[in-house]
Amino acid sequence: MLIGGTAVSLGAQTMWDAYNFSQNNYYGTARSVALGNAMTAVGGDLGSIEFNPAGAAVTTYSQFVLTPAITVSTTSTMGQCMAGSSSPYCFQNEEVANRTRFKMPNFGLMLNVDTGRSRGIRNWTFGFLGHATQNYQNSILASGINDDTTLAGALAAEAAGMPQDNLKAGWWDDVDPLPSWRSMAAYKAGIIDTYNGLDSDYIGVTERLLTDGGIQLTDRINQEYGARRSGNKYDLVTNFAFNVSDRFFFGANMGVMCLSYTSEEYWLEQARDPSRFVLEYADGSSANFDYLRMRYSYDASGGGIYAKAGFLWRVFGGLRLAAAIQTPTLYGITERYATDAKTVFQQSDFNNSAQTPQGEWSYDLVSPWSYNVGIAYTLGAMALLSVDYESCDYSSMRFRSYDYDFSGVNADIANNYGRRHNLRAGVEVRVLPELAVRGGYTYSTHPQLNYINGDHSSYSVGLGYSSNGSFFADLAVRVQTLPEEHLNIYADYAYDGSGNLVFPSPTVNINTNLVDALVTVGWRF
Repeated sequence: MLIGGTAVSLGAQTMWDAYNFSQNNYYGTARSVALGNAMTAVGGDLGSIEFNPAGAAVTTYSQFVLTPAITVSTTSTMGQCMAGSSSPYCFQNEEVANRTRFKMPNFGLMLNVDTGRSRGIRNWTFGFLGHATQNYQNSILASGINDDTTLAGALAAEAAGMPQDNLKAGWWDDVDPLPSWRSMAAYKAGIIDTYNGLDSDYIGVTERLLTDGGIQLTDRINQEYGARRSGNKYDLVTNFAFNVSDRFFFGANMGVMCLSYTSEEYWLEQARDPSRFVLEYADGSSANFDYLRMRYSYDASGGGIYAKAGFLWRVFGGLRLAAAIQTPTLYGITERYATDAKTVFQQSDFNNSAQTPQGEWSYDLVSPWSYNVGIAYTLGAMALLSVDYESCDYSSMRFRSYDYDFSGVNADIANNYGRRHNLRAGVEVRVLPELAVRGGYTYSTHPQLNYINGDHSSYSVGLGYSSNGSFFADLAVRVQTLPEEHLNIYADYAYDGSGNLVFPSPTVNINTNLVDALVTVGWRF
C-alpha cells in the first residue's frame, strides 16, 4: 500500500494527510514513557493526565515538573522493484540519514487542595500541562539509476490537455482551465514543452520522440529524491479532578492542540551521458541536457480543541481499574507552499528556471473519537504492573471547508481506514526506598486497511529517584520502530493504448527508528 499517493502530491489534501495530522505518538514524563505510557489506571504522575484526567487526584500533594528530551531519528531507504519493471535498478542505492533534535515534551503544574473531609470529596486538583503528542522528525534520501521513467515525463503527462498559453500565464492569472503551479513551474523552467507544433501535448526534457509518434526516456539517468520533515503536535491541557473517599477518582481535561509541520522535498535527474541527450530547437540550435531539479516547500500550522473525561476506581487492595474517553479534535489548519524548478544544459545559454510565489489556504479537519481503558496492580510500595488498551476509528476523519468540496477525499478516508488498536504495558520495581527501575512496551496496529508492514512498536526502560524531601527525578530511554512507508517518487504515467501500466515509476521503502532520551525533574509541595 502506497501512502500519500506520490511524493509529488504538492498541496492536495489526501487521506494520508488526515491521518498524519490526527494520529498521536505520545510523549510525557520520563516515568510515563519508561512505563510504556500505560498510565490510564496509574495516576499520580503528570504524564498520566493526558491518558486519564482522573489520575491527577490520586496524589495528595501539589507538584511541578519539567521534562527536556533529545530525539535521534535514523531513516533508511531502499528501492522496491515493482511488478512489470524492466529496469534492474529500481532506486537500488540504500541510503541512511540521521537527525537529532532537542525538545521539551512535557511540563506542568498541579495544585492539590485538601478539603479536610474523611469521606466524600477529600481533595480536588487543578492544573495545567503541556504534553507532546507527535514528533515529526526524519530525513529521507533515495537515489538510483533509471532507464524506464522520468520525473519530466510524469510532469508532461500531468500537463497533457492544458493549453500552452495557460502554462505561460502569470501565477495569479484567472485562466480556464486553471493549471497547477507545479505544471506552470515545469513549463516555465523548460522541464516540459510542446512538440510538433501541438498546443496541449507535452514532452519531458529527458525524453525523445520516436518515429512512430511514441515518447520514451532518451537514455539512462541518475535520479535522486530527498525530503526532510520536522514539527510537532503539542496539547496544552487544563485539568480538573477530584477524589471521592480515596476510592473513586474523576477528572476532565480541556485541551488545546497546537500543530506545526514542515516538509522540504527535492527531485534531481541528471544525464549519465549528456552527449546522448541532444535537444534541437526550431531555429537550428541544439543543446545537451545536463540535469534538472525541482523543489517543493510545504508547511502546515494550526490549532484545535477537544475535551476528555475519565475515572479511576480502586477496587480493593492494590487493584485499580480506569477508563477515559476523548472527543474529536476540531482542527483549523493553514497551509503555505511553493515550488521552484530549473533545467541546466552543458551550453549555459539554454539554462532556465522558475519559482512560484507562496500559496496559502485554510481548511478544517475533524479527528476521530478515542477511548482507553486500563488495569493496574500495586504491591504496596514495592512494585507496579499496568496494562492499557486504546482504540480509535480513523475512518471517521473528515476534512471540511466552506469553499472546497472534500467529498472525494472523505470518501477515500471512509473506504480505506479503520480502527487502530494500541496496547501498552509497564512494570516498576522499587529496588531501594529512593530508587525504582522501570520498563515498558507499546504495540500499535496501522488503521489503513491492507497496509503492509504498518505495525508500530516501542521498548522503553528507565530509572526513578525520589528524595525524602520535595525533589524527584526520572530518566527514560525509548526505542521506537515506526511503520514502514512505501512512497512513489512521482506518479505512474507510462501506460499503453489500452490503459495498462508499461513502466511503473520508482518506489522506495522507508524505515524510520526513533531513540528518545528524557529526563524529568520535579518538586512536590
